[in-house]
Amino acid sequence: LSLHDALPICIAMAEAMSRIRGVAVMVIGHQGDEKLYGDGVRQFKNTGRHHDHQLGIEEFYTKQHKNPWAIAEATARGYTYDSFAMEYALQKMLVDYPEYERRVLFLISDGTPMGDGLTEAGEHASYSGEPAQKHMRQMCEYGRRHKINVYGIGICNAYDSTFGDSTYGHGNYVVLNDVTSSLTIFR
Repeated sequence: LSLHDALPICIAMAEAMSRIRGVAVMVIGHQGDEKLYGDGVRQFKNTGRHHDHQLGIEEFYTKQHKNPWAIAEATARGYTYDSFAMEYALQKMLVDYPEYERRVLFLISDGTPMGDGLTEAGEHASYSGEPAQKHMRQMCEYGRRHKINVYGIGICNAYDSTFGDSTYGHGNYVVLNDVTSSLTIFR
């Protein structure tokens, strides 16, 4: 699955939600280990075992960036440090949208989190499997403690129910078989 395949889901969701009165839409993208960033990308330093890696955050549509068409220009760039992107999005929602009683974060993904890094001692460390999943689960719990519901949307059979239940919680995710047929849910 490429980012090109995932864009229709994100664009359809943003368009559908922006038509609902009283709903503010925020769309951000992320990529890991990107050394060169263009305009509109913010760097967010990873913490912990992966301290030497940067997470690139692109704010496509936020309170500060109001170009609804910017997402169509998104490109795939690198690893998927999903839990760190969740952390960024949750913190941004708390700052930018404190007046909303109900806040929802959808993480659209094409698989499980993955990346490589180095520890502070310079040893190889992998961002995947249980450590990455644990951090994602912690971010989901953090969001819920702050009244932000977190839901996962896995595209093209991105992950199995064991991962979904353990990470997002039962009933807090959906795994779609393919991109094209899933677009009918937004009609």
